[in-house]
Amino acid sequence: MNEEQNNNLPKSIEDLLKLSRSNIEKLIAAWDGLSVETQIQVFTTINERIANYEFRGTPNFSYLHTKLFQKGLESSNDYVRYLSVRYLTNALKNRDEEGFNKLNEKVNKDESDLVRSAQFEHFFEFDIADGFFDKQTHQERLARVRSGHLNGDLLAEELTKAIENNYFSDADKEIELLELLDEYLSNDENNENYYVMDYQYIDGYRDHSITKELEALWNVVPKLPGLAGELMVQKLPHNAPMGNELFKSINKDLTNEQLSCLLVRKDIVATDFRKEVFWRDEIPSEDKYAPFTQFWAQASNHHFRLDEEEFAKILSLPVKEQEKRLGSLSQADSLQLYQYEVIIQLLTKFNKKNNDAYSSDYEIDFARYSLKGRLNQEADYFREEQLIKLRLYDQAYKSRNWRRLDSDDYHFKEVLYPVKVEGDTWKTFLAFLDAIKKSKLTLKDLPKTEYEEWEEEEEEIPLEKPLASELSQLNSLIATTRDAAFQNRLALAVIAGLVLISVIF
Repeated sequence: MNEEQNNNLPKSIEDLLKLSRSNIEKLIAAWDGLSVETQIQVFTTINERIANYEFRGTPNFSYLHTKLFQKGLESSNDYVRYLSVRYLTNALKNRDEEGFNKLNEKVNKDESDLVRSAQFEHFFEFDIADGFFDKQTHQERLARVRSGHLNGDLLAEELTKAIENNYFSDADKEIELLELLDEYLSNDENNENYYVMDYQYIDGYRDHSITKELEALWNVVPKLPGLAGELMVQKLPHNAPMGNELFKSINKDLTNEQLSCLLVRKDIVATDFRKEVFWRDEIPSEDKYAPFTQFWAQASNHHFRLDEEEFAKILSLPVKEQEKRLGSLSQADSLQLYQYEVIIQLLTKFNKKNNDAYSSDYEIDFARYSLKGRLNQEADYFREEQLIKLRLYDQAYKSRNWRRLDSDDYHFKEVLYPVKVEGDTWKTFLAFLDAIKKSKLTLKDLPKTEYEEWEEEEEEIPLEKPLASELSQLNSLIATTRDAAFQNRLALAVIAGLVLISVIF
């Protein structure tokens, strides 16, 4: 195994990890002379190899490692002692009762909370003991969620009990809850895949258990206080082996903040729920600066598409509401290409008509940016249809200036001009769509829009280049000035000489 695979340990130390009584004795003898970083690397490497069963078949490997980790207990560094306690607790419990009791006695006197709590990180005790919140310390709870996969069903049950008893009404307890949940959801065993590995087999009991745990955790979310509930919404997996979109049963119970966190998650598709939220009416708010609450922008942020009929529904609304709905769509990343152009044109029009319009320039900029992003990401099989619609809407908008069909006009106008609807860009666009389906026109026959011809932003010139150029100019100027000064000094010397001669004579 090379040095990189072994945490960059020095070869002299790496050789001592080839497990034998002699090597462990040598490593213990050298221990006090090693840096803290190297000591941590040694412990980390041993634990990784144990997890990978690399010592399988080696006689007494647990006994030999125990001797080394007991040496680590003498360290002045809290983290080295923490690693020692974590290993020794699991090595001695149920195997060496006397050694285990001595370890606990020593650990309980340690000044470090981290070291004292390490004894609760049992790899074989993942379930929650009774009185998780009211009988255990915060450090003990943190240790238990660090130890491995903690049963989500039981955690949800303990959370519910604590909430019912107003345990988190105290601000400090609420902060502890936030830290606990963050630790729980950041644990390698509970991360975004929530205890789901790439298994090569189906296990109905395991899959059912995981699904049940996640459902229980989602169901407790609306009851959680403040940031704790938002954190759960941000990080909890929403799918499980035997269930999808596990938030469905509580989506109407979420607080406004929790709902916002849910909708902005890109991994949550939930197309039907997003549309349901988007078509909701505004909710009156007591905030005088934001008299209405709405989640239209968050709902349409991701995985949100509107067909022509649905988009027309927005255009049929009163102007004020059109502005709000179109403005909320400006950052959507999945609309049809032409719809961004509609948003840009109408918001621009509304702003010109009314300086106090709800929409603002930044929403127009967002829509431009979103359109540019969609032009760059559209899949090949879908791109042509999208571009045809974009170009047809662009022509529908420009058709306001078509007065007659000239012979030098593009031949596509022969198809589109007869169906133009005077004074109505949207109806003209729909008519163009119908006409092109009946014609032989293709994407190549339609002129590109200005949006397709946006040039990439110029690359920034590396800082060194202008500096080098300026330095060269400066050096040239210095040289010129120096030469001029030198010549002036010669001239002054000649004049001074002539003056001196005239004085002498």
